[in-house]
Amino acid sequence: FAASGRPAWLALDAATGILSGIPAEATAQAISISLTATNAGGTGNPKTLLLSVAPAPATPVVTSALTAAGRVGTAFTYQITGSETPTSYVATGLPAGLVLNSTTGAITGTPTVSNTFNVSVRGANAGGLGAPSTLVIDIAPSVSAPAITSNSTASAQVGAAFSYQIVATNGPILSYSANSKELPSGLALNTSTGVISGSPSDDPRTYLVTITATNAGGTSLPQVLAIIVAPALGVPVVSTPLYVVGTVGVDFALTITASNLTGSSPYAPPILLEAVGLPAGLAVNPATGVIAGKPTAVGTTVATLTATNAAGTGPTRDLTIFVLPAPTAPVVGGAAVAVGQVNEPFTYQIVASNNPTSYEVLNSPVWITLNPVTGAVTGVPTSPGSFTVQLTASNAAGTSNPAILGLFISPAANTPVVTSTRTASGTVGTAFTYTPAATPAATGYVASGLPGGLGLNAATGVISGTPNTSGTFNVILTPSNANGVGAPVTIVISIAANVTFGG
Repeated sequence: FAASGRPAWLALDAATGILSGIPAEATAQAISISLTATNAGGTGNPKTLLLSVAPAPATPVVTSALTAAGRVGTAFTYQITGSETPTSYVATGLPAGLVLNSTTGAITGTPTVSNTFNVSVRGANAGGLGAPSTLVIDIAPSVSAPAITSNSTASAQVGAAFSYQIVATNGPILSYSANSKELPSGLALNTSTGVISGSPSDDPRTYLVTITATNAGGTSLPQVLAIIVAPALGVPVVSTPLYVVGTVGVDFALTITASNLTGSSPYAPPILLEAVGLPAGLAVNPATGVIAGKPTAVGTTVATLTATNAAGTGPTRDLTIFVLPAPTAPVVGGAAVAVGQVNEPFTYQIVASNNPTSYEVLNSPVWITLNPVTGAVTGVPTSPGSFTVQLTASNAAGTSNPAILGLFISPAANTPVVTSTRTASGTVGTAFTYTPAATPAATGYVASGLPGGLGLNAATGVISGTPNTSGTFNVILTPSNANGVGAPVTIVISIAANVTFGG
C-alpha cells in the first residue's frame, strides 16, 4: 500500500495498509491523501482520502466585545465572557482605578487617568488557560479637562525660524507638554504659553510629537502633532530609489540622483555624492555618484546616501540593497512516478528549484503535451504500459541534470485481462498449442517474441504450430476488445530439444 500527501505525524504500514499517528494540530480544511494498492498485476487507480482533524478539548475563548469606553471620575463596568464555561478570568494592563473579579470576570471601578489602554483578557477552565484577547478601553478625560483644537500638522525648514501655538479649550490652561524626545533638534516648548519654537537642525523628515494641555479639571487626551521639516534652502535632495537588487558575481551599477546639482559657478566647491555602508564588492565614485562593482556576499544592506553642493549637505536617504545568490541551474524534484489510464485526461507538474524559465520532456510518448513555460504535462494516454521519460528545467545559469519519471498507464475500463496460465511447454518437432482466456472476452490479440515455427491466430489468440527451435521464450501477448487494448502479459514458453539416443 502507498499513501502520498500524508502529514508528518501520520505513519503508514505499507504491508497492512494501516494509517496511524497522533494529530499534531487541527485542520482548517480537510487533508487530501492519495491512496494506492499494488499486487503482482500492478498498481490500482488512486483513491482520495479526505482527513479532517478536530481541535483538542478547548480552553476558553473570550467572546465579549473587545472595546469599551469610560471617563475619568465616572463609574465603569465591563463583563468578560468566554466559551467553554470559564471558571476564572485574568486581566492585565487595566487602567488605574479599575479592578477585576477573577471569579465572575467583572471589571469595575472609577478610572483616574485618561488614555487608550490595551488590556489582555483571558479565561481559564479545566482544560487550562485560554488564549489572550486584547480589550481596548478608551478612558476619556473628565468633562472639564481641556481638549486640544490646534492644527495637527506644521511645516518647518532646517535652519529657518519656526513657531507653533498649542491651542486648547476649557481654559485657563495651567501647563502644556510635548514629548521632548520626539521634537526635532533645535525646537523647544514653552510649557506656560504652549509655543513650540526654534530653528530645526535635524535631518529633514516628519516628526510625530505627542502634545497635551492641563487645567484644574485634568489633562487632555494626547494629540499627535506632525512637524514636517524640509531641507535647508538650496541643498541637494537625493531622489535615488529606496530599493535595488543585485546578484553575487554579477556587474552592478546605480547612479545617485539628486536635486540642485547644476548651476554652480566654476569657483564653487565640487559636488559630492556619497554612499556609506555599501555591500562588499561595491564602491561609489563621489564625483559621478556611480555605485558600481560586483557584490561578493548574499544579504540585505542599508546604505546611507548624501549629496553636497555649495549650500551644504542635503538630507540623508537610505538605500536598501538586496544581494541575491549567484544564479545556479535548476534541480528537478517532485514525484518520480505518475499513473494514468487510457482515454482519461492525464496531468503532471514538473517541479524544480532555482526559478526555471523553461522545461523539457525527453523520450515522451506521442500523446504527451508539455507547456515549456509552466512545466505542466498533459495529454490523454492512447495505450497501456510503462514508460520512462526524462525531465529537465533550465534558467540563465544552465540546464538541470535529467530526472527520471516513470509513467504507469493502466488499460481503459472494461478492456480484457488475460486470466489463463502464463507458462507453456513444448518440444522441437512436436505440434504445440496454447489457448488463452481473457475477462471480459477478447476479440483480438497481438503477440511478439514467438519461438520459430509457432504462429498466432489474431482473432482467438491461439498460439500453435511445430516448434523448430529449443529454448525459453518470453512472448508478449496483448488482448483487445471494443473498449480498447488490454494490459500486455508475458507468456513464458519453454521448448525442449528433440534428442534421439542410439542409432
